[in-house]
Amino acid sequence: MPYLVCDKCNAYYKLQKGESIRDFPYCACGNKLKYYEYIGDYTQRPEDSDIKSKKGIMNLWTGQSTGIKLASILVIILGILIVTGVSGVFNNDNANKPTLLVLYAPWCSSCDKYEETLSDPDVKKKIDENYNFHKVNIDWNSDIVKKYAENGQLLVPTTIILDKDGNIVKRYEGYMDPDQLLGVLS
Repeated sequence: MPYLVCDKCNAYYKLQKGESIRDFPYCACGNKLKYYEYIGDYTQRPEDSDIKSKKGIMNLWTGQSTGIKLASILVIILGILIVTGVSGVFNNDNANKPTLLVLYAPWCSSCDKYEETLSDPDVKKKIDENYNFHKVNIDWNSDIVKKYAENGQLLVPTTIILDKDGNIVKRYEGYMDPDQLLGVLS
């Protein structure tokens, strides 16, 4: 059966016997629908890579085989283990340091500005000398959001200082300039 597909909202409709594109020229979002003999024709188009990059990683994920999905998960898990675990394996001093946890979102403009604060040479030096530092994208880590949300909500950026046992020592919500953050880290 042929399909009508919307490139704007990614909706599709499977044409029934006796129906044609003339019966459904536009999507509910207002975009003109395109005709494809098979749904695979839509997902295998040359311009598909451009659409996938615009619509996000989940479209890339859903079109992959189970083997590729499992390999992706394994790579992500190994990456997380390496990033979070290697520093403690090779440097025992890190076990006694408190943790500085910064929760951010890529869509957050204050988070972008806060990145400049975190890159300030004095701030960076203070963090490197005194803390185990972790930045966590809340869009990819729902467990972290659940753990640190207050009343079910989490403002970003949020800066949390944890003791060596993982207990919250201090918590700050919102953007801080370098001087403010240095005051917090003292």
